[in-house]
Amino acid sequence: MHRCLSIGDVVRVVCSHLEAEFAYHTLAILARTSCVFQSPALDFLWCYQSTLRNILQCLPTDLLTFDDQNADRERNRKVVVRLLRPIVSSDWDRARLYTHRVRGLDCDGDSLSLSQIFPALSISLPDDFLFPNLSELTWRFPEGDFHFINLCLARTLTEISIWPSSAFQLSILSTLPRRCPALKSLCIKGEVPPSASACLPLAQLPHLETLRIPADDFATLEVIGKLRNLTYLTLRNPPRDLASSIPPASIFQNTRQIDLLRVTPPAATEFLMLCTAASLTAVEVEFDSWPSTSALHQLHSALGVCHNSYLSLTSLIIDIARFSPVFEGDIVSHAVDSATLRILLLFREPHRRAHWGGLI
Repeated sequence: MHRCLSIGDVVRVVCSHLEAEFAYHTLAILARTSCVFQSPALDFLWCYQSTLRNILQCLPTDLLTFDDQNADRERNRKVVVRLLRPIVSSDWDRARLYTHRVRGLDCDGDSLSLSQIFPALSISLPDDFLFPNLSELTWRFPEGDFHFINLCLARTLTEISIWPSSAFQLSILSTLPRRCPALKSLCIKGEVPPSASACLPLAQLPHLETLRIPADDFATLEVIGKLRNLTYLTLRNPPRDLASSIPPASIFQNTRQIDLLRVTPPAATEFLMLCTAASLTAVEVEFDSWPSTSALHQLHSALGVCHNSYLSLTSLIIDIARFSPVFEGDIVSHAVDSATLRILLLFREPHRRAHWGGLI
């Protein structure tokens, strides 16, 4: 073996190139062939997991059974995992060779039914968490299994995405400052918006920079608008009637990028009126229907009130949601007019870009 392969950084570069090429079979061969490559190759093989099945299959074969006979994802028939006997500490010996290597987990309950084994797993873990070095977690499990996210809430987490099916599951937000103090990004998907009281604990996350949530009331916006380090915000279905509810200068002062998704033109306009204190660098608006020319002008007028953004704004994207009805009206009544373009002249920088999805 060449002497350069005794340098750990060189070996890791080789493994990283194989991972980038999705050459996982080659990585597995290297892990079994050479002691020099074993640990780095295993690190890259296990770094990102899209299912819990791989780690479960590291448990003894007489402990679990995977019932694949009736599995059919299209018909919502899942692989049922069943426990055959009580778990003992030695059952985890092989799995623990790999659990500390996992950095990202994106899993759901669409293909595996784990309801029968989650309780036993949660009380038999040899460590505090299933993956003690996890940094990114995406958790999509049905209501009955959602709370087993506790298995993965390691203190090393910096990014979390969840799909709550009820407001009760958003109780998890109250535990994040204590359990995940290093959290930088939080994404709440689905159609269950968190209340203002549920969002209050987020203020105790000192590193939270990115937030993606559905929001349907101004009280919630007021809470998240005061997060000190929030720089990137994505809102779905933001509420209307905001301008008279919240003092604009008091919120979103540190926010730099804003995405408004599935929003009505009036709601987008009123939200931008709240951002007068922000120095925005990027704004993206996705309308839920085709806006009129006057609605577009009002939106850009609201953007023109954001004086702090005159020198900072570099990107403006206005588009129509893909699920919107096909446009069949008079395109002239929905086009960007010259008055709107004159407002954009306030934002004078050669590197700026603007995009209107089919509106010009």
